Amino acid sequence: MTLGEAPQPYMYLALSQFHHTPVTLVMRSDASLPELESRLRGELRALDETLPIFGVKTIEQFLERTLAGPRAMAYSVAFFALLAITLAIVGIYGLMSFTVSQKSRELGIRMALGAQKRDVVALFVRQTASIVALGVVFGLVLAWMSSRVLTSLLFGVGAEAFAIFAAAALLLTVVGLAGGYVPARRAAKLDPLVALRHD
Repeated sequence: MTLGEAPQPYMYLALSQFHHTPVTLVMRSDASLPELESRLRGELRALDETLPIFGVKTIEQFLERTLAGPRAMAYSVAFFALLAITLAIVGIYGLMSFTVSQKSRELGIRMALGAQKRDVVALFVRQTASIVALGVVFGLVLAWMSSRVLTSLLFGVGAEAFAIFAAAALLLTVVGLAGGYVPARRAAKLDPLVALRHD
């Protein structure tokens, strides 16, 4: 039985009627583990001196050992998720920045024809926002679908982790908008003739 599997029915039988080795003895006590182990060994030796006793541990120690595998997998997933979000931030910012900087000539034409700097920056931010919104929607759909797979692989991971999805979407949206706003604001400060000559 593992922590990840569904609860199953169990039947407890008397040891004298159904002998099965090894036998697990579960006890509840307020005593410390060394004291409890000493008393337990004394009582069992009084019943049978040849009876081997091993693996005495608290429920916390048992759970710690049981969760070691899932915890290691969770740490691995967290590390790669952090790496993925870092690469996504760098990639999205770089792509949006490059896309806007490639439109410096268009920006120069608009400003030469009398457009205000704030209007030109707002236009480029709106264009960037539409691209980012499309990416966020597709990303949320793919994240929701992949969370169904993670539910079966990791213990205690729910498919309804809305807060994580919302935080990631918000972070990448801010990064994408910053990738459009910063170069547009920088280009808007240029002289229109310089922007027109920009290749």
